[in-house]
Amino acid sequence: MQLPAVDSEYVFPFSLVEPDEYAAPSKDMENYWYEESIRGGYEGVGKFMVYVDVSELDETWSKVRVLLKERKLGETVKTATGRPNPNALNDRIKVIIIYANTSTDMDELARIAWNLFEAKVFKSGVLNYKTHEATLNDEYARNGQGRVSKYSIGINSFSINNSPEKLATFLRMKYPRA
Repeated sequence: MQLPAVDSEYVFPFSLVEPDEYAAPSKDMENYWYEESIRGGYEGVGKFMVYVDVSELDETWSKVRVLLKERKLGETVKTATGRPNPNALNDRIKVIIIYANTSTDMDELARIAWNLFEAKVFKSGVLNYKTHEATLNDEYARNGQGRVSKYSIGINSFSINNSPEKLATFLRMKYPRA
C-alpha cells in the first residue's frame, strides 16, 4: 500500500485508518496503536513514555504529531488507542511513545524531553525512558517487575534545570554510567 506523503520525508501513520479517523485515537476500538514516522520506520533503541488520561489522549497526540513534523523529537512516535490493551495497568490511562535513536546521548535525550515539556505534552509526574531491549525481553510493570525504565525525569527537574543543556548535565550527573 502506498502511503500518502505530506512532504518529501513526512508520511502518514502506518495504518489502514483513514487520516480523518486517525485524528481521534481515543475513539478507535479496533487497533491497539497508531504510529507515525518522518523516515518511514522505527530504528530506535529506546523510548520515552508519556501517560495521559484517555480524555486528554487526542489533544496530546495532536501536539506530539506537530513536534514530530517540526523535527523536535526522534523519528517515530506512536500512541495507544481507545482499545483496551493487555499490557496496560489501567484502561483509562493511555501511553504515547516517543522513540529515540540513543540510550546514551544525554544531549539528544534532554532535547527530546525538553521539547515534550515545553509543548506541555508532559505536564506532571515522571517522564520515563525505557530501552527497546527491555520491551523485547517482555519487561513491563504489569508483570510485577516494578520499575523497568532506564531513566526517569521528574517534572521538577525541568524547572530546576531551565534549559535542555542544563537538563543534559543533570542527566549525566544522575546517570553517570549511561
